[in-house]
Amino acid sequence: MFNSLDINLIRKVRGNQYKAIAANRSMLPEMSGVYIWRYWPSLSDTSYEGMMKAIQAYQENFPASIEKVSGKWTAVELQRNYYHSDINTEFLGIPASSVKYSALLDSLRESAEARKALAHALEMIFLSAPPLYVGKAENISVRLGEHIDKKTGFSKRLEASGMNMKYVYISYFLDDVSCDGNSFSSTLEEILQRVSFPPLVKRFG
Repeated sequence: MFNSLDINLIRKVRGNQYKAIAANRSMLPEMSGVYIWRYWPSLSDTSYEGMMKAIQAYQENFPASIEKVSGKWTAVELQRNYYHSDINTEFLGIPASSVKYSALLDSLRESAEARKALAHALEMIFLSAPPLYVGKAENISVRLGEHIDKKTGFSKRLEASGMNMKYVYISYFLDDVSCDGNSFSSTLEEILQRVSFPPLVKRFG
């Protein structure tokens, strides 16, 4: 039998908690690469009330993506909301009017096993959701340090979002391919930005 996705492997992909990295910057590599910031809330409380509260917070706190489109005479700002802010209206994209919505809630109320299964499934959703930010660095240690010290535009946008930093994680992979600066990292950064559309990236590349 082929193996199913393992929850511990999924958690490795999310990287390290922001607060842990901020407190241990000396452990960051001084190499070029691409880094990814994700919002990954805890689902440790698997009671019905705890699960609903966590999902409500996730939907409320996931930042909208703002895109500005301008021409010679006009300028338009487009806002993309990934989730509805009210779980009583929509459950991670499923409208409350759907039969699936009521069936899911009934199952969660009745079964602790269903809640545990959903908690694991939600972590796969967190992994599949757009990352908050994708960036490149000639020196990951230096660049992440600038974000942590709030010296960048992204760090200011992140702070303005009001997101609970306890649930922000950072992962990265190193660029040991480029021969000239971080050219490979720069290309890969833009590709990842374009396919994932991170809400806190102001412009691609």
